[in-house]
Amino acid sequence: AVELFAKKLTPEEKEARLLGIPSYMHGLILPQFSRTTHLKTPPKRIPLDWIVDVMIDFHPSKPWAVLFRAVDSRNFYYIISEIWESGSWKALGEEIVRRLKGWGCRVNSVGIDPLAKGNANTDLNEESVYDKLYDLFAKYGYTLKVASKEKESGITLIKEALKTDNDMPAIFFFNNLARTIFEIEGWMYDENGKPLKENDDMMENLYRLMLIPTQYEEMDDEIEHVVE
Repeated sequence: AVELFAKKLTPEEKEARLLGIPSYMHGLILPQFSRTTHLKTPPKRIPLDWIVDVMIDFHPSKPWAVLFRAVDSRNFYYIISEIWESGSWKALGEEIVRRLKGWGCRVNSVGIDPLAKGNANTDLNEESVYDKLYDLFAKYGYTLKVASKEKESGITLIKEALKTDNDMPAIFFFNNLARTIFEIEGWMYDENGKPLKENDDMMENLYRLMLIPTQYEEMDDEIEHVVE
């Protein structure tokens, strides 16, 4: 009877009627995400031994998107902060530095969308946004790098972190990241099975961060002494 019933259903209807998957979740890129499982209340202070990676999605005509990811001593990932606002490259760069310095934790890398290397104007003598931010970050000891564009590999890594082989999460999100939560719950595939290029700016940052295989390392005695 079930087989006869299934023949009358579309693929979307089969997921809902036979497997119990709500129809609104059909096409979601990251259905593994759960507010109950993956959202955490931010601590009063970011632990000093956490290692942080930053990713910037450059936008010339809409708000910039910046995502901060940390790894703890168990090699669990935490998405700890976001920036979603318009402004100059200088204002954005200084805000990133302000947060990193304020937390006092260890910084592993700062990356940016490859589009930032292109000049907004045809004047070849004008510095790109990448060049300007590179110089700004260098003053504070950070090296800016161009991010990877291996989207499918990055998405796979997100899925594997949301639900590991042991059926447990290895990535968490602070519950005050409104833009990131909005995007991860609504990021969809199009009719051709490609990720939609709409409301995906933080997700671009997220998959690029996951392509950076940061692993926790113990703080050496010298660093511990300075922190104290």
